[in-house]
Amino acid sequence: MVELEARQKAAMVPFAELAGIWRGTTVETRPDGTRERTIAAHRGGPMLDGKTMVLEGRSYREDGSVAFNLMAVISFDPAKGTYEFRAYGRGHVVTIAVHPTPTGYYFERPEPVTGATLRYTVELGGGRWREKGVRMVPGKAAVTVLETDMTRVGTTDWPAGGAVGFRQP
Repeated sequence: MVELEARQKAAMVPFAELAGIWRGTTVETRPDGTRERTIAAHRGGPMLDGKTMVLEGRSYREDGSVAFNLMAVISFDPAKGTYEFRAYGRGHVVTIAVHPTPTGYYFERPEPVTGATLRYTVELGGGRWREKGVRMVPGKAAVTVLETDMTRVGTTDWPAGGAVGFRQP
């Protein structure tokens, strides 16, 4: 058991840079071609002693209303040797493979109804988080559907901070 947990923790090192509070902008392009620019405010932090990474992404319209809210967990399964991205947002629950790269990670999500694939690529470095979402349809040119550019603006002990302690207050 200890060996499996050690492998999980070591495997999560590529995602450590996600920890913190992030702010910037997101531009989302809808299928009809309209674009919405929002204020991106994300946070990330390790859980289970660094064996998972928990993310919350929010985007706000200029009036302060929430345009988008997502919660996700990135984890590593040492038995399979694979990474998993499980996300909740916009009424969907998605569990897909996530692949670390030397500068971040990427994941692909199929759209079974349309036959398209959404590929999201995250680049991390120098306190910046840049994410690009591309919609790919066989036989057609790829279309950018999401561009996010954020800067780390602080640290946080979320979500592990404030855990229930051994003794009652």
